[in-house]
Amino acid sequence: GGGGHGGYGGSRFLNALGGNITSDSITAPTGLGSAGGSPGGLAGFGGGALQITVRGALQLDGKISANGTTSSTTPNSGGGSGGTVWLTTPKLTGSGIISANGGAANSLGGGGGGGRVAVWCGTNLFTGSVTARGGAGPNYGGAGTVFLNPATEGIRSNAKLILDNGGVHGTNTGLFSLNIPVDLLITNGASAAMVGNVGLPAFATWNSLSI
Repeated sequence: GGGGHGGYGGSRFLNALGGNITSDSITAPTGLGSAGGSPGGLAGFGGGALQITVRGALQLDGKISANGTTSSTTPNSGGGSGGTVWLTTPKLTGSGIISANGGAANSLGGGGGGGRVAVWCGTNLFTGSVTARGGAGPNYGGAGTVFLNPATEGIRSNAKLILDNGGVHGTNTGLFSLNIPVDLLITNGASAAMVGNVGLPAFATWNSLSI
């Protein structure tokens, strides 16, 4: 199956399970993506981990990515999961791309789970895309996490956590305790699963929940 990180990896067509999520931070992520599974040979590689701090304003019209990959040599192997992008800047503009998407499966393998993106930014005028989507396959990977904090220090009460799988239903996104109030948006095919034996009231305080 596909590798897991923020989202679970998609299972292989022949029922090989996808990879589990990792418990690195949603708000300040540093974890690497994981490789997909393979019946023999190399599967897709997991994405790397990028932590970028810009002291001045950043105009991003290019791409910052930590995407998982697809194996071009091993049939029916899983895609690697997305890695991590953690960007801190006082002002963000531009129309580029920030992504930690899962890699697509090779043929009948499972799609890689989405990774984790965190953008800490006091003034966010960015009009580009910020994604952590699961990779394609017979079973798509689950959406990763996108955390948007409107400050460079300290998590604000109007911070947002977005689970977005690009309009495709995949496996789940595992959520565990944040212990902070945030706005949670689950959209475009994403689905969430509470990790461990905790219910929603004990999991976190949601200022608002949109599905």
